[in-house]
Amino acid sequence: MSTEGVRCLLQLHGFHSRLRSALDEDLSASFGIDFEDYVLLRLLAEAGAMSLVSLSADLGATRAAALKRLRPLEKIGLVACEGTLSQRRVSISPAGRRVVGSAEGAVEAVWANSVAHLPAANVEALTAALDLAQGSAAIR
Repeated sequence: MSTEGVRCLLQLHGFHSRLRSALDEDLSASFGIDFEDYVLLRLLAEAGAMSLVSLSADLGATRAAALKRLRPLEKIGLVACEGTLSQRRVSISPAGRRVVGSAEGAVEAVWANSVAHLPAANVEALTAALDLAQGSAAIR
């Protein structure tokens, strides 16, 4: 990897860490969830229901890690899990949908604050570059 590649990765990591910290703080204080919970709930809100296998893949997590994250959300009534472990289906509850809808503004506000100093064209270029990179077959 080139020096520029390492520099870019380190910058991405630093930005991601600060952004995640701010998101976790705001979401926890207002909604009792962290950003990973928000991502999981958002995926379910968009899909309606998913198999545990699909949800795990979309989260970039193992099934065990996804189950560990789901259990507290199920206990507080934000998601429902049905079926045996090998055929488990996960869906978002009406309360979970309300949390996702309410949290959207907080997530957008943290993002807007984090990029407020950048020209809009740079933010659009960054988003486009990340879209291209995320679709790359080279990343497993």
